[in-house]
Amino acid sequence: MTTKTKIFIGILVFIVISTATGWWIWNHIFIEKPLSVCEPKEVNKFNDVSFCNKSCKTDEDCKFTCGCGAINNSETCHDQGTVYDCVEREVMCENNICVAIEEKTSQEVIITTDKKEYERGETVKITIKNNLDQDIWYWDNSGEFIPLVGIQIFKDGKWQDLEKKDACACKENCTHFSNGLVDLKAKGMIIDSWDTKADCTGTIIEEGKYRTVFTYYLDAVAIQEKKINIYSNEFTIKEKVSQCSPIDFAGYELVKNYKFGVDLNNDGEKEIVRIYWDPRAGECFKSNPIMVKVFSGTENCPKEVFSYGWGNQVGKAEIFQNFWGDGSNVVLVEGMSYACGCGGTIRLLFLTYREGKYSVVEGPEIQGLNRLYVFAGENGLGKKIIVAREKWAPDGSDYCCGCASKRQFMVYTWNEEGYMESKAGITQNYYSSTESIENIIQKEPSVLNLQ
Repeated sequence: MTTKTKIFIGILVFIVISTATGWWIWNHIFIEKPLSVCEPKEVNKFNDVSFCNKSCKTDEDCKFTCGCGAINNSETCHDQGTVYDCVEREVMCENNICVAIEEKTSQEVIITTDKKEYERGETVKITIKNNLDQDIWYWDNSGEFIPLVGIQIFKDGKWQDLEKKDACACKENCTHFSNGLVDLKAKGMIIDSWDTKADCTGTIIEEGKYRTVFTYYLDAVAIQEKKINIYSNEFTIKEKVSQCSPIDFAGYELVKNYKFGVDLNNDGEKEIVRIYWDPRAGECFKSNPIMVKVFSGTENCPKEVFSYGWGNQVGKAEIFQNFWGDGSNVVLVEGMSYACGCGGTIRLLFLTYREGKYSVVEGPEIQGLNRLYVFAGENGLGKKIIVAREKWAPDGSDYCCGCASKRQFMVYTWNEEGYMESKAGITQNYYSSTESIENIIQKEPSVLNLQ
């Protein structure tokens, strides 16, 4: 054997021994012992990750570490200088134990929400996934107003169940039927939702920290022995941040300081009603429709909640309380459509709040220049409107712009939804716009006789 051969064999033997020794050291030092440990609980004694403090009450009690996974915020993880190929994971508190959410996706039933933070009034979208290889069962008592899952709020240091409103809570002659025990197929999914607006009973969803809970069973027969509760990630509900609306609009100006404070929706807070028109001087040059706008909130931060347009000019505007005798407050606006000359029309517009929304009830339309009307309802002025229109010969032979004329009386009666028109009598004499309806009726009472 040559000298070179002996040297080559010696190097080869050295490499084999070094590799075996290195593997033994790695296996016994870095594999048999934990790669990471938590705070020592006794002098010179370390505990592996199974002894880490993972206790929690809420998601905020947990944190993620590459070496120890999901642990309590107060716990310390020592990675002993090990370098990890680590991806940061979100954590949650489940059954008072910190867990990494991504670790729960393979072989479990999970429940998640689409976001972690909501404004009051938003809808929480809830997803339930069955990642098991078997079907599961759950009680389906969902319906209108209530979600399938349970809702919990963290309050007074503990999780508390939120009362679920029955689907018939706000309906008469309603029977709520349960769908009973329903199965969710293996690898199946359910999409649920929870509306955080005030429910039909007026219960306000308060600000705070929430989570959803889903109860399922592994056996449709022995359900009591196979009952399992799972919890979603936590999420917060906050008061909706007010966004201030502009009160000045290009091409418009406030009409004659027509700005009113009135409680239209009877919630104890006054809305702000502002009426705008085309700022161009002269009646003949105002072409843009008027705008009637309602703002909630305060003068410093108003929020536009309603807008309505009609005609191109505004006559008078005023507030009426309990206008129809049902507690409704209204703002009367005389909307005018006018293009100069003797022609023109006004429409009585009643801005109010009905059936849960702001709206404008359109009242009588009165043509001509000399327009006369009066509110004459009992137990609510708006229940009856008497109108005295200009009355000219059918062929217009007696028409005179701005002159006195006979009057055609019309009676408009409120029927809870709108106004019903009825034709009454015609005066024998001629009257100008300076004459009041009351005086005309006193002189010719028969004009109120319906035809």
